[in-house]
Amino acid sequence: MELILRYGIVYPVLRLILRNPQLEGTIDLDSIRSLLILRYDRLGDIVVTTPVLRRLKELRSDLKLGVLASSANAELLRGNPHVDRIHVLPKSWFGVLRMIRQARIERYDVVLNFIFNRTTSGGILANLISPKGIKVGQGAEQYGFYFNKLLSLDRGNDHMAEVLMKYVDRVFGLQPFSGSMQFEVFPDRNSTDQVSVFLTGTGFAARTASGAKGFTVLNISAAEEPRSINLAQMIILAAVLTRECDQNVVLISAPSDRMVRRSVAQIVGDQCREFPERGDAGLLAIAALIGAAQCVVTPDTSVVHIASAMKTPVLAFYTPLQVTNEWLPMGIPYEMVLADPGKPVSSISPEFMRSKTKAFIHSLKERQGA
Repeated sequence: MELILRYGIVYPVLRLILRNPQLEGTIDLDSIRSLLILRYDRLGDIVVTTPVLRRLKELRSDLKLGVLASSANAELLRGNPHVDRIHVLPKSWFGVLRMIRQARIERYDVVLNFIFNRTTSGGILANLISPKGIKVGQGAEQYGFYFNKLLSLDRGNDHMAEVLMKYVDRVFGLQPFSGSMQFEVFPDRNSTDQVSVFLTGTGFAARTASGAKGFTVLNISAAEEPRSINLAQMIILAAVLTRECDQNVVLISAPSDRMVRRSVAQIVGDQCREFPERGDAGLLAIAALIGAAQCVVTPDTSVVHIASAMKTPVLAFYTPLQVTNEWLPMGIPYEMVLADPGKPVSSISPEFMRSKTKAFIHSLKERQGA
């Protein structure tokens, strides 16, 4: 029934309403005044977009660059000097209508949809925000009526940051990007102060402190079930880091895992603390904490990307049930531990996690000359 409604009623009606003449060539970047990027999805997605934001501003410093973010990931753009306007997609219909009215005031010349798995919502929002602007998307031909230009991009072999850079190259007819890509997050003063107070209270040191014992961040949460680790894995990772690798450990988690985080800290003991010790921390505070850490251990790719932005080495657990190479760390030392084919991260044996963790910490100490 849903398919009948979609293909028999919704799409034909939208084709009649939306008037988007197809653009065959490229867009001259120098000819536009403003650009909006749709990125209202997950935490890591906004981080892997930051190299594109920097490049666009380096090519056109006077370009008005906006991003439509989600309430979940918008904080990670705060303080980014390459973004002029952050629009946040609300969860209520009234809020969405209000946001659309505000975004229309900007009169964006071009809208790029960077959300590849939400072509319909991205197409509708692009048309409502910029009815006269050039809308560009990526996906199957059946979605072409939403956009003036629909790209078909090679996926699976490149990192997502490289995919997005090629997207921009094709839209604006640019020479292929040959520089180094660096993810960026900019913690504010309140966030760094919160981390400083926490470290002072625990006695743990930031990695920039000479002669002091630093700490490892252990993230116990994941956005999707195939990436999640179980309680036994959480405990073994924290225990190995503290007791066998002599690391101070700071646990972080999603707000929904706060009680589990507290239980792990209590089980492992004094060398294992949770951040924050009360309540929840903002994403910029988490980024500041990761930036002060010796390394990060995580099953979730959003934390992988934040670690890349903060130039902190990472040990990451992945599952072949989901695309891997599009979401690898970038520009930092890292080790990837992959579950067996067809298995989630929770299937990785605690003993295998133990050996990989010890080897990773040992390699970092050797690299640092410790």
